[in-house]
Amino acid sequence: MLEERKGYISKNVVSSAIVDKYIGESARLIREMFNYARDHQPCIIFMDEIDAIGGRRFSEGTSADREIQRTLMELLNQMDGFDSLGQVKMIMATNRPDTLDPALLRPGRLDRKIEIPLPNEQAR
Repeated sequence: MLEERKGYISKNVVSSAIVDKYIGESARLIREMFNYARDHQPCIIFMDEIDAIGGRRFSEGTSADREIQRTLMELLNQMDGFDSLGQVKMIMATNRPDTLDPALLRPGRLDRKIEIPLPNEQAR
């Protein structure tokens, strides 16, 4: 693993598991994750299924949709808010990049996009 060779601690998160039914809990989990990473630098945060909380924002929706949007806002704030990330690095994965909010992909938040196409018969 990359983090072992470079001396990084890794924090692996399945983004869909962050979504909580109680208002504010998901944003709290994001804050705690980043606080942990800052306290244990150098650290890599790997967020799988980022589309679960990183989808495009919209003005209408249910209270659950608004909670997911608040979670995304907290993630964006943690990535480039007032507190520096220092040696905290982010890696995100999705199989639905077309659904991600453009703010998440803005330069300065995620600086590289690596696309791995579906395998063909031989590659399987």
